[in-house]
Amino acid sequence: MNTKCILLTGARAPIAVNISRTLTKAGHKVILTDSTPLVIAKWCKEVKRFYQTSAPNQMPERYIEELQKIIECENIELVIPLCEEVFFISRYKDKFNANIFVEEFSKMQLVHHKAKFCDWALEKGFYAPKSMLAKNKADILTFIEQSKKQCFILKQPYTRFSNSVRIVEKEDVLQNDTFPIVVQEFIEGREWCTYSVALKDGLTTVLYPSDIHYGQGTTIYYKQTSNKVLQDYVNQVIKLLGWTGQIAFDLIECAETGKFYFIECNPRATSGALFIKANAWFTSTKPLKEAYQMAPLMLGKILRKPSVEMLKNYRKASDIIGFSSGIRPFFAQFAVLAGWFLIARRLGCTMTEATTRDIEWNGESLP
Repeated sequence: MNTKCILLTGARAPIAVNISRTLTKAGHKVILTDSTPLVIAKWCKEVKRFYQTSAPNQMPERYIEELQKIIECENIELVIPLCEEVFFISRYKDKFNANIFVEEFSKMQLVHHKAKFCDWALEKGFYAPKSMLAKNKADILTFIEQSKKQCFILKQPYTRFSNSVRIVEKEDVLQNDTFPIVVQEFIEGREWCTYSVALKDGLTTVLYPSDIHYGQGTTIYYKQTSNKVLQDYVNQVIKLLGWTGQIAFDLIECAETGKFYFIECNPRATSGALFIKANAWFTSTKPLKEAYQMAPLMLGKILRKPSVEMLKNYRKASDIIGFSSGIRPFFAQFAVLAGWFLIARRLGCTMTEATTRDIEWNGESLP
């Protein structure tokens, strides 16, 4: 086997724990980096080293220079971005002397914008809710008057973890005072998430329903589920985009028609990476058929509202962190959660918003 030295950026993502395990088990050397010390995965026994960098969206040029030094120092052969630092790495990918597993910046810009991606999908013949980037209330009024829907979604052009997403009735849409805003027709149905690792000569796609959430946002229970119609549908989009790298979609299986509607795209790692085998980064393969969960959050949900089905799910699924990488990551997750809680309290935002403040890209111009 060809052993590689692999750098995972955005290691704050809980999936960094699982990816580090699978890559190390396959014989690879794993190095981590992030702009925050609040990283669970750095405590994994599989990880060789962790580097803390500058914040990508505050000092992008310094961040890129620091990554260059890490790549040179550790003889990195493959870089796998996990969070929204992926946009900054994509913008400057030609500066790195390593294989950077990310798509070209122009494509990243297209799919990251919540309205532009849906417009692109509709133009190419796929199902997606009608969307509009409204610059004022007159734009919203025009959109809702032309729609037959009675319920709409309002969200920022660039958002993540369902931050800023609101479901509003038709008569309440005009109460919005934040612009620009994406206004989108609401599609009733079951939520699905997909995650794909797309190579030039291969593709691995993961599918899982998004049925159990933390609040109104992040999914906390994941079960790889086969659905040939959905898989073929998603793979068509990836091939039409000519995509190489990681790409994830949120879709709605319409309750009325049974059709799958693309809601948004995330050109980065998501929790679907839990089901990716180590060789998927180098060749197409089938995903693992397992169930995972964020056990502390699942347990909290069960304690607040007990149900037999939730208890069954809890007993069948493996914890994302667990004890496979030693005892330290399991206990570190509570310290990390406490750290994000304190930061969120200081900034006056939610915890999920706090976790991306220093890495998110919202369409700003990059030099």
